[in-house]
Amino acid sequence: MSRILTFYSVIFFIASAATAYIWNFRPDLAFAAVYKIYVLRSGLHEEVVATPTQSFRIYTGGAAGGTPVLMIHGFGDSRISFGQAARFLSREHRLILPDVPGFGDTPEDPSANHGISHQVSAMKALLDAMGIKKVALVGNSMGGHISAAFTLTYPDFVEKLVVIDPAGLRVDDQNPYADVPSKMNSDADFDAYMDKLFFKRPWIPGPFRNDFIKKANARFAWLNRLRGEIRADKDYPLNDRIAGITVPTLILWGRHDRIISAVHAPVWHEKIKGSQLVIWEDAGHSPQYEYPERVGQLLSEFL
Repeated sequence: MSRILTFYSVIFFIASAATAYIWNFRPDLAFAAVYKIYVLRSGLHEEVVATPTQSFRIYTGGAAGGTPVLMIHGFGDSRISFGQAARFLSREHRLILPDVPGFGDTPEDPSANHGISHQVSAMKALLDAMGIKKVALVGNSMGGHISAAFTLTYPDFVEKLVVIDPAGLRVDDQNPYADVPSKMNSDADFDAYMDKLFFKRPWIPGPFRNDFIKKANARFAWLNRLRGEIRADKDYPLNDRIAGITVPTLILWGRHDRIISAVHAPVWHEKIKGSQLVIWEDAGHSPQYEYPERVGQLLSEFL
């Protein structure tokens, strides 16, 4: 019995030491494990899809029937953006969650242009490579901008459109694609950024904060380059064209969005005739992170 207890004590010690090591020194591994859980719970799996010009890392899966749903993340985010909300859609819909070129796990390619019109072409190439002829689009922030521009460019390809706190218009407030003037230098900088994203800032452990700050600072110049490419693109802003969207459209906004103010919401709603507008008083810039089940249920009803 003492040998058995000793054996389990050793196993417990090793497991505890490994957990402590990952927690403090390799939070990226912890993030990867959490993302894996999200994806598996949503009934998705990872695929690599090759187009004539690039390869896409995507999460995909769900029901085989019905119109596929392409879910496009925001600036600086990745395909995991809708990973939790997907759980409440995958039983009825085939889902496609890509890394937008220039973000996530896609390589930095200085020879490529990442303006919105180029991202639209990239999304169309992805869908063509997958043999998809009709799609519903869901996009948050920059993803909403891409989705709206895609709908204007390929109106016969889109069945329904959902934009969540989308960029793409210029209203009387800050430009969401303005260059960030400086890197994150402290926990206070990190907290200020989180306050822009969320209605209620989530608690994030120190090692995970440090990992986020390190990665954000490593891509600082690259992300500002992408912001400049978007500002210079023909599909920004869309103010004079957005009325051309005629597909059924749902607009969701978090009242406490401090990146793209909710003053944009009625402008989108007014310009897209027949659109539905939903404003959540307890949400920020990315409701799919704060309330994945509520977002999933809302999308399920609309789609």
